[in-house]
Amino acid sequence: MLDDKYVYAVNCPSWGEIFKKLGLTIPPIRNDFTLNRYMKCFLHKEKTASLSLVERKSFWYCFGCHEGGDKFHFVSVFLFQRNYKRTARWFEKKFGIPSPYRGKSKPRREV
Repeated sequence: MLDDKYVYAVNCPSWGEIFKKLGLTIPPIRNDFTLNRYMKCFLHKEKTASLSLVERKSFWYCFGCHEGGDKFHFVSVFLFQRNYKRTARWFEKKFGIPSPYRGKSKPRREV
């Protein structure tokens, strides 16, 4: 059985595909060598772009608030206030990546 993180890492869409589904404009590549993109962080107010999107390693990091993670975490923070079940279902609906939460329910408590 494959690890759930492995399934997301292998099937993870590009930043451009994720931004399109979120209704955002993908920032331009700032450096041709690193292929990094920079934008203003959505977690705090700032004047200059401090959030870096790294396509090669599939992660993001804000140099202002020190928040970061993978693409799954980005969507979780941006849309669902870190609700990972809802984020997994969003990826399943938008990109067809199977949710690790499908078919699982909370165990019932005996009264």
